[in-house]
Amino acid sequence: MTFKPACPKVKKCFSISSSRRYRNSFFGGGTVHPIEGVDGDLQRKLDREAGIDAVLFASHGVYGIASRIQFDENYRTFTIRKERESGRTTEWEKLQQSLKNASLMPSLTVQAYVDRNDNRLLGAAVTCTVDLVRWIERNPCETKTTGRGLHGQADFLIVPWDSFRTDPTVRFRELVGTTAN
Repeated sequence: MTFKPACPKVKKCFSISSSRRYRNSFFGGGTVHPIEGVDGDLQRKLDREAGIDAVLFASHGVYGIASRIQFDENYRTFTIRKERESGRTTEWEKLQQSLKNASLMPSLTVQAYVDRNDNRLLGAAVTCTVDLVRWIERNPCETKTTGRGLHGQADFLIVPWDSFRTDPTVRFRELVGTTAN
C-alpha cells in the first residue's frame, strides 16, 4: 500500500483498499494508517526494518500490514521478494529474522491486483504473515525473477492463493471481482 507522492496510482489504490467496504470485507472494520512513504523517522524504520507498510487499528487489536500491489492482471498469488540484485535485505529475510528474534513484524500480509488505467481492484487477499511464512517453509515454492527491462532485478517466492484453500493451518481471505470507485 504505497503512499508515495511520486506514485499517484498507487496512492489511489491505498485509498481504495482503505475504504470502509474493503476494510469491513477484509478486516472486520477499523482504520488503516499508511506507514510506507510517510515522512518521519519512526515510519521509515517500521517500513525499512520491519517491513510494515500500514497499520490497522481495529476494535479487536492493532495490526502491522505488509502489502504488495501489482498491476493489470490478477495472478491470485502472494509474492515475497526473496533476493535482490543490489544485495539489500529482502522482505523474506526480514520475516525470517523477525521470527528468529521474536521482533516486530507485520501481522497481516495483503496482496492486491489493480487495473493501471482505471484503478479498478481486480482482486486481493489477506493472510496472517506467520501462516504464510510457515506455509512457505513446509512447501516448495516457485521462484520468479522480475522482467529484464525492469530496474533492480529481484527473485520472488510465488504462493498461489488456491494452495491455502485446503490447508486448515492458514488463515486466509480473498476478495475478488470488486470494483474500486
